[in-house]
Amino acid sequence: MLAYCKLIYEYFPEDIYFVPPTGGYIIWIAFPEDFDSVALFEAAKKQDLIIAPGQIFSMNDSHKNYIRLSFSKPLTEPIEKAIQLLGTLANQLLHEN
Repeated sequence: MLAYCKLIYEYFPEDIYFVPPTGGYIIWIAFPEDFDSVALFEAAKKQDLIIAPGQIFSMNDSHKNYIRLSFSKPLTEPIEKAIQLLGTLANQLLHEN
């Protein structure tokens, strides 16, 4: 989990927020309020990366600026490259706004 968190800090936009979980295998990442996590989901899907946009976990369409990542698999070089690519996509989307 700590290795995943380190990569998120390294590759994702500076103005994200997350707290390393104290249990489970999920990291919730909050982006600035106007960020569209569904747009990130769609951009990631085109690169064969799957993330969960936060609003699919909400009954009232909140958490539009959150994504949920799982760290249930051991960190490998392909996973590290995927996190780096996801961070690049997030940075691109953030700077479009």
